[in-house]
Amino acid sequence: MIFRFPPLFVVTLLVIFSCSSEESIEQDVTESLLKSYKLTRDNYGKYTIDYELEENVYLDVVQDVVSNSNEMHLFIGDTGLSKSENKGLLLEDDELNISFYENGEQSSYLSLEEGEFVLENIALESYSLTNNKDDSFTLDFKVKEGISVSYDYNEELGVYEIHLEEGVSKLTNYSKTYVKTSSVLKIDFITYSEASAKSNKAVATPGPRIIADNDF
Repeated sequence: MIFRFPPLFVVTLLVIFSCSSEESIEQDVTESLLKSYKLTRDNYGKYTIDYELEENVYLDVVQDVVSNSNEMHLFIGDTGLSKSENKGLLLEDDELNISFYENGEQSSYLSLEEGEFVLENIALESYSLTNNKDDSFTLDFKVKEGISVSYDYNEELGVYEIHLEEGVSKLTNYSKTYVKTSSVLKIDFITYSEASAKSNKAVATPGPRIIADNDF
């Protein structure tokens, strides 16, 4: 027996399948509204963030005074604004917090703690952190001349350490990519001052600390 469906039934099925396909495509395209971001601290202590958005996405910035956080809210919709932009950020109480929200849900988080970071005598001049959107982050930084750099991982604290101390080095610009393998990525800069005459031990000064997380 051959079943013959009415033309209206066939058209209805085509519309349903078409809508379902379009929704699936839209979900794939808008899985993440944020392409990437890059946070920079220059040698004058100024913080800026560069970000790039997907098509048909706009961003609204809200500063939450209570939680001392810069909230970046992303929504689907074209407002004619640039899809990439540079914004200045302010440090409050030696701390900077940035949260990205996509359609009301938090998707990415970044925190900076200055610690005992002092511009006048610190070995570190500037740094930037780029989110590569694949659970990896690239840290670029510049140190003063005559500063040697070494890397370590503190298993007890779960922190990647960058040690800065006086030494023989021809480099001043460094770049290292970290892969987030735990819930968050933590990076500590640690600077060593000259050894004191009494202890003959160099004094370690922590800061800044970078904490990054994302759900891309």
